[in-house]
Amino acid sequence: MFQILYPIFYLYLMTIENIFKVEYTKINNIWLIVVLRGDIMLNRNIFVAVSDSENYNVFLENLNREYENVQLFYQKESLIKSVEFLSHNQSYLDNNIFVIFSETEFITPISKYLKENLDDLSYVLICLEDKNQAPLNICANIFDHINAGSPDFDMILFMNRLESEVLNKSRITALKIQIREFYEIGKRLSSERDIFKLFDMIINTSLKITRADAVTLYLVADKHTDEWCSIKDSDYQDKIMKFVISKNMSIVTNLQSFTTPITKKSIYGYTAINGKALRIDNTNNISPEMEYKHDNSFDMKTGYKTVSMLTVPMKDRDNNVIGVIQLINKKKEASPVDYRGSNWTEKIIPFDYFDELTMNSIAGQAAVALENNLLYKNINQLLEKYVEQNEKLTVLSSKILKAHEEERKRIAREIHDGPAQSAACLALKVELCKKHLERGSLDDLSAELDKLGNDVRSTVKEIRSIIYDLKPSYLDDGLFAAMQNHISVFQDNTGLEVDYNAAGADLNIEYYISSTIFRILQEALTNISKHAQANRATVSIEIADNELNLNISDDGKGFDVTSLTEIRHVDIERGFGIEGMMERVELINGSINIDSAINKGTTISIKVPINKH
Repeated sequence: MFQILYPIFYLYLMTIENIFKVEYTKINNIWLIVVLRGDIMLNRNIFVAVSDSENYNVFLENLNREYENVQLFYQKESLIKSVEFLSHNQSYLDNNIFVIFSETEFITPISKYLKENLDDLSYVLICLEDKNQAPLNICANIFDHINAGSPDFDMILFMNRLESEVLNKSRITALKIQIREFYEIGKRLSSERDIFKLFDMIINTSLKITRADAVTLYLVADKHTDEWCSIKDSDYQDKIMKFVISKNMSIVTNLQSFTTPITKKSIYGYTAINGKALRIDNTNNISPEMEYKHDNSFDMKTGYKTVSMLTVPMKDRDNNVIGVIQLINKKKEASPVDYRGSNWTEKIIPFDYFDELTMNSIAGQAAVALENNLLYKNINQLLEKYVEQNEKLTVLSSKILKAHEEERKRIAREIHDGPAQSAACLALKVELCKKHLERGSLDDLSAELDKLGNDVRSTVKEIRSIIYDLKPSYLDDGLFAAMQNHISVFQDNTGLEVDYNAAGADLNIEYYISSTIFRILQEALTNISKHAQANRATVSIEIADNELNLNISDDGKGFDVTSLTEIRHVDIERGFGIEGMMERVELINGSINIDSAINKGTTISIKVPINKH
C-alpha cells in the first residue's frame, strides 16, 4: 500500500512545485519541505464578470495585487468563450484551476456552463454579492458569496479561504493525474510485446519520473547458458549481470553490451544481491567501510561527473531479483547538464526517499511486464516449434507409409522372384516324378527326387533369407554382431573384400535405430556389388557420446554428386535406393552426407543421435 501511496504523493509534490514556490532544506538527515505562499495563483486564470467595475474598484485593486493574470469581462458570453477556449487547449497535466468571480446577474448562465462542461475540480466560482442579496434559485456549485463592494469586506480572510480551496482542489487533481499516469505506465508496460521497445520504455519512464540525467538497465543471466534468470534468496552463484540498455541526457554514449560478475563490490551488484534499493547522495564520499564502491572508469573516459545515484532492484511476482535499474544525477531541471561548465554542481541534487518509493513501484511493474514479455515470447516459440514439429510429423508419417509400402513391394518382389517361382518349379518336378513313377522308371524317379530335394532346400533357404531380412535374429545379439555376420555372408556371396571396424557399446540401442542402420548397410552393400564395380569396400561404425556414426565407402566408379537429385529417384526396383536411404535416416532424426566423384569411389557418412534405454 505504501509503495503505491508514497510515489503518488511524491508525484503530487512535483506537480505542486509547478504551482507554488517550494524550497527544500535538510536538517539532521531529514528533508524538510517548505511551501512558500509567494505567487500562489501565478499560473491560475482569474476571471471577473461585472456590469460596472466602478462598484468594485477596491476589490479589483486588491485582486490585482494578489494575482498577475486577472481578466475583466462585462459580458457573460465573453467570459464563457474564454473559459471554453482555455479549457480545450490545455493538457490534463496542466492542472490549471479557473477562479471566476461573477455578479448575480451573470451567475446563473456561468454556473450552468461550468457544471455541464468542466470538472468540479477545475474551477472555483464566487458570487460577488452576499446570500441576502442573491436570488433564491442561486446555483449549488458556488464556493462562496462575498459582498465585494462593501468597505467592511475582509479581503485577507477571504483570500485565505480561497487559497485553501484552490490548494485542496490542486491536491486532489494532482493525485488523480498521477494515479492516471501510473495506470498508463502500467498499461503501456504490460501491453508492449517488443522486448527492445519495452527496455526503452522502462528507461524513458525512469528518466521522466525522477528527472535523472542517466539511467542504465541490467538483467540477471545464467553464467553458463546466458539465458535470463533471477536471484532467489541472495543466491547469486553461477549468475552474471548483463548490461542491456543505457541512456544519458547530457552526453552521447555508445556503450556495447557486456556481462560482468555479480559482486557486492559494485553498486548494482550489491543491490541485486541484497534485493533493496540503494541511494547515494555523493559517490565521491562513500565510506571506506562500505562493501561497495563507485567505479569511475566511465567518468574518466568520457568526462562525465557521477554524483548522486539511485539503484533499484527489479523483482518478479515471487520477489526474486531479475535485474537492476541504476539512475544517476538527479537534476533540478529537466534540461541537459554541461559538465564542462563551472556551475554544474548547482544543477545536481540527491535522489530522495520519494524517488526510491516511486522507482520501486516502477521497477516492480517493469519486472512483471518483462517477465510476461519473456513468457509470451517463450509461448510463441513453443507454438512455432509445435507447428513446425507437427508439419514434420505429417511429412514423416507420409514417408513412413511410403517406406512401408516400398518394403511391401520389395518383399513381394523377392517372394515373386524367389520362393514363388521355386514353388512353381517344385510343383512341375513333383508332376514329373509322378510320371516317372507311373512308367516305372525308378532310376529316373530317384534322380529327379534328388533334384527335387535340392530345390526344396534352396527354396527353404530363400524363405529363411526373407524372414531374416524382415527381422534379423542377429540383431538380438547387438547391431555390431549383425553387421559383422551380414558382411561375412556378403563377402562369401560376392567375393568383394570388405574391411569392417566397430567401436563403442551397441547392446542398449533402440531396436528401430538398429534395424534402420542394418537396412541401410544391406542396401549400401547391395548397391556397391551391383553398380559400383568396386574391388574393396570399408564399413566403420562408432557409438560415443549418444551419437552413432556410420561410414560406408568403396573404390568403385563413383558418380557425379551434382546429379544427386535425379539419382535419388532411380533404382527403386533394386531396393529403396538413395532416396530411400535418405528418408530412413531422416525418420530416425539423423543426417546423411554422400561424397562421390567419377572414378574416385563413394563415401556415405551417417550421423544419428541415440538415446540408450
